[in-house]
Amino acid sequence: MTRLPELRRRLLIIGRDDYNHARSSSPELLVNPFTTVAPVPLRTPWTEVPELVALEDSLQPGMLLIRNQWRDGKFVEATSAHEDLTVARFNHFAATCQQLGARHLTAHELREYTSTAKIAASLELGAKAVNARGRTSNEKLDQLATSIRASWTWQAGESDVAAAAKLAEKTGLAGDPMIDGLIQQRKSTVNPLEAHELELDVNAEARRELSAALELQSLLGRLGPTLASTFDLIRNYSQQVRLVVELNFGS
Repeated sequence: MTRLPELRRRLLIIGRDDYNHARSSSPELLVNPFTTVAPVPLRTPWTEVPELVALEDSLQPGMLLIRNQWRDGKFVEATSAHEDLTVARFNHFAATCQQLGARHLTAHELREYTSTAKIAASLELGAKAVNARGRTSNEKLDQLATSIRASWTWQAGESDVAAAAKLAEKTGLAGDPMIDGLIQQRKSTVNPLEAHELELDVNAEARRELSAALELQSLLGRLGPTLASTFDLIRNYSQQVRLVVELNFGS
C-alpha cells in the first residue's frame, strides 16, 4: 500500500516540472521536517490526501501556506497569515482580559517598529497611518485596523485568574511579559489592579511563523523562479507591530 504524503506545518506548492527536476537532481530539497513540497497539478498519491484536495482549486506554483493553530490547524496563505495570526492573538488576549474580570478594553493605536525599536509608522484606530515624516503610510496597518475590534465592554464579574492563566497557556500567550505581568497583578486581593495601559506585541506569532518560512528561501528558493516573489512579500511583514491597549477593571 502506497504511503500517503504527510502535510507538515508549512506547505509549499511548485510546478510539476520543477518538482520532477528536483526529484532527480536535488531530492534533498524536497525533504524538510516542517515543510511539505507538493507539485501541481495534483496526481496520485497527492490526490488521496483529503486536506490537499480541498485546497486544489486555489493551489498555484510559488504559493506557501502555513497552518493556523487557532483555526483548527487549517492552512492559510503565507501572504495573508500575518493578518490572520495577528488578529487571532489579539482576540485571545481580549478573552484573557475577560477572564481577569475586565470591564472595558479599548485598542487605541497600532505602532510598527524598526529593528532598532524606533516607530516606523503608527495608526490611531479609525485614522490614517502616518510615518515619521507625516506622510500617509502603511497598507499593512490599514489592513489590520479593519480587522481589529477596537472597543470591548463586558458585564463586570469576579476575576478568575486561574482560568485566565490556563487560557493564556493554551493559546500561546503565556511567556509574554506584558500578559504575565497583567495576570500577576490581578492575583492581588489586597490592592487589585483597577486600570492599566500597555503595548501588546500583537504580531509575535505571525513574525515567528513568517521568519521560519523565510529561512526556507536559501534552500527551497532553488525549486522554482516563482518562489522569489513569495518570499519578497513575506519579508514585508518582518517588523514588530504593537497595539496600545487600555484596560479598566472598575465599574
